[in-house]
Amino acid sequence: MILFLIVPLQTTAVHYFSFHGINPDLALIAVCLIGFKMGALDGLMMGTLTGFLLDFFSGGGVPVNLLTKPIAGWVSGLIGKTVLDLKLISSMAVLAAISLVSGLLVYFFIQLVLGGIDSLEAFRWIIFPQAVYDGIAGALLLALVPNRGGPNKGWE
Repeated sequence: MILFLIVPLQTTAVHYFSFHGINPDLALIAVCLIGFKMGALDGLMMGTLTGFLLDFFSGGGVPVNLLTKPIAGWVSGLIGKTVLDLKLISSMAVLAAISLVSGLLVYFFIQLVLGGIDSLEAFRWIIFPQAVYDGIAGALLLALVPNRGGPNKGWE
């Protein structure tokens, strides 16, 4: 269900939440939250589906979402299983770190395919602010999600 809400929001309406030209990666945040709450396999599967649909509907020729979203879901699931009680600050840091790594992977993949992007400028003005924004937005959304059945037990 969440997949059918996130993909249209990410591709059409996310610009309404733009802050100085930086948009939150709602799909990455959703995939990470699913990984935190439901485990690595669910995070991996949701990341794969979300990444595929985002790349399919975005029309871009480079499938960066299909490469980064499954990794983010799997890693967040492992962290959710290891760290039993993610608090606001720790979840913000974890989400920001996952977003930072995802942004770097996207940058290097695009650089490999297209080239010509200044790495320091990309990190300073796009990748790092995106990671901070995703960390804050994701931690706030995680705080709103009810924790039924204890950490990482799912949403039964």
